[in-house]
Amino acid sequence: MSAFEGLRIIDFSTGVAGPYAAMYFADHGADVVKVEPPEGDPYRAAPGFQTFNRGKRSVVIDLRTVQGRDTARALTRTADVVIVDVPQHQAHATGIDDETLRREHPRLLYLAMPPYGEHGPLVDRPASPQLLHAASGVTEGQ
Repeated sequence: MSAFEGLRIIDFSTGVAGPYAAMYFADHGADVVKVEPPEGDPYRAAPGFQTFNRGKRSVVIDLRTVQGRDTARALTRTADVVIVDVPQHQAHATGIDDETLRREHPRLLYLAMPPYGEHGPLVDRPASPQLLHAASGVTEGQ
């Protein structure tokens, strides 16, 4: 038996950190469902995308619609863990915030990785790998 066999992970994340965490769960036996918007994950063409998303099933859900948000919440009620990597205000606006999901599923583990943390002056700023590299002083190719 694998370490995470029998667990269901719903992965709403993009980029590297969230998908990497979800990949680790998948590599060790968890059933991982990656949720993507209708236009697809914005990092699909990025290096490493296939690696960080291996072993996952994918579903398209438009969190901008009421029907999509209802579908996402129904899906999360089947989960053990939800992974989100957007600022709190964005998670709240789409109904995938900790408070909303745990109200419907109290035993849910909510793994939040907002780009600039949960507190401070940058908490609501948009992020991308390039912006995070610039903000941290780390650039690609060094």
